[in-house]
Amino acid sequence: MVEQHASTIQQFGSNVLLNQTPSHELLDMTPDEVEFYLQTTGVKTVKTSFKRFVCFLVEADGIEYEQSEELRQLLR
Repeated sequence: MVEQHASTIQQFGSNVLLNQTPSHELLDMTPDEVEFYLQTTGVKTVKTSFKRFVCFLVEADGIEYEQSEELRQLLR
């Protein structure tokens, strides 16, 4: 299951973040970008992958509290 979640986040980075001009890192993802990706995939487990990834980033001090709260609100 961990591999599936990691793959989901990797696909998001490749398909959304790297295809933008300018591209940016996962730590700089926005709720709008995540929402767009969730709408295009239509797979329920994708949302779970993002929830777990955001929790990981918060615990690892990878993102600011405000950014994590915006993402958590979206992922409810």
